[in-house]
Amino acid sequence: MFFDRLEAGIKEHPLKRLVDNFYHGKSSNLFKCHNCNQTKKVEETFYSITLEVKNSKTLSESFNRFILGEMISDYMCDFCKQRVDVSKKTRISKSPHNLIIHLQRIDMNFETFVN
Repeated sequence: MFFDRLEAGIKEHPLKRLVDNFYHGKSSNLFKCHNCNQTKKVEETFYSITLEVKNSKTLSESFNRFILGEMISDYMCDFCKQRVDVSKKTRISKSPHNLIIHLQRIDMNFETFVN
């Protein structure tokens, strides 16, 4: 939100691309279908990366868990047109000049709604 407001505030200034030039990166989310083995790639822009630090002793462990991925159930595959399980992995396709890492320290329990 900070970068959105900053860009809006300097949009008429000669340095209007300042935020993009220094903090803008791109990530690729890869969804691999377990039924047809096809992979869908979805690109997103980012200004920061959120890393879970729970159960990690080092920043490297948190990065490894970030790129390891996750399983998603009941996903509608664009290729085989069925609800299937997919593996989702995130890769950084364009790194920014300055990487902001948000360390996620709060863990929400969705059964009790307590942090």
